[in-house]
Amino acid sequence: MLAVGGIFGGIIGGAIADKLGRRTALLLGLIGSAFTTLFMGFVNTIELFYLFSFLNGLLGDLGHPGRMAMVIDLLPAKKRSEGYAIMRIATNLSATIGPALGGFISATTNNYLILFIADVVSSFITAIIVFFVIPETNPRKKLIKIDNGEEVPQKERFGSSIIGYWKVLKDWQFLLFILVGILSTWIYMQFNTTLPVFLLVERGFSEGSFGLLLSMNALIVVLCQFWVSRLVSKYPPMIFMGVGVTLYGIGFVLFGFDTASWMFFVAIGIITIGELINAPHVMAVPGLFSPEDMRGRYQALSGWRRIIPRLFGIILSGYIMDNSSQPSILWYIVGIAAIFALLGYIGLHYITKKRFSQIEEQPSM
Repeated sequence: MLAVGGIFGGIIGGAIADKLGRRTALLLGLIGSAFTTLFMGFVNTIELFYLFSFLNGLLGDLGHPGRMAMVIDLLPAKKRSEGYAIMRIATNLSATIGPALGGFISATTNNYLILFIADVVSSFITAIIVFFVIPETNPRKKLIKIDNGEEVPQKERFGSSIIGYWKVLKDWQFLLFILVGILSTWIYMQFNTTLPVFLLVERGFSEGSFGLLLSMNALIVVLCQFWVSRLVSKYPPMIFMGVGVTLYGIGFVLFGFDTASWMFFVAIGIITIGELINAPHVMAVPGLFSPEDMRGRYQALSGWRRIIPRLFGIILSGYIMDNSSQPSILWYIVGIAAIFALLGYIGLHYITKKRFSQIEEQPSM
């Protein structure tokens, strides 16, 4: 339900980011998701919880395209991978601290409602910071001449901004990038979905030990992401995304073999290196595809790379694991999928090479 809401929220948020501004989209997302989160803490039926989960996904994703477009607005093309790397470090810090803090609060108070209220408070604090501190970064609209000869920014109706998605959907190279990205994301999503179940049930790997795997992954990202991003930002993005997804495949295939537990940490290390290489490029490349006045909408459709696997990929993976005589066959299928993703990125490299080479260096704001 979160994913379904996220599809609609991302589309609307992308149009808002291009029409009304990045900051407006951020504020609407923060405040809107705060209210739906609060209602989720008070409802006492699963049906209402589903409803507010959908609304939370819709409103929570309003700000995502604007947040991603801000990096493109602020940084020249060659610096964007490093900019997104810094964002990922912040995200992984929150992923490291947040669950531990949430577990401590729920364990000491024995009251889950406090977690929902804390989420609302933190959202409003963030909204206040955005309102007073963060400037609007949306590039100046195209100028048109009015009757007296004066040039003024061209106005675009919100409905026209939504219809403008048709231009994005006609960009077949970008759609191919999304398609390969969906496959790549499905591969990586096994880390947080089927892998813990498989390790617990098939390999007798405890919940606490898997928690160590998660912490190791987050710690490596925090310590190494910026430096790896700076190193690989000089090279063609599609090639290195292919390298990253290949490392995903190698790491997950290792889980298909009945080996010692320490090999699981080696496998996660390989997957994490792939993540370090892959993720900043994946976040930066939509900015290379998008015209200046459509950055929010390109970012919105780029979000389908993570939303579609959340909708269907997790169910597919669970079905394979539950209906195979050998559950480890899932990891061999993941390895084959990684090969197809690698071929897709290699093809995209040659298809987009001329297009990306013509992008001029943009000054930072």
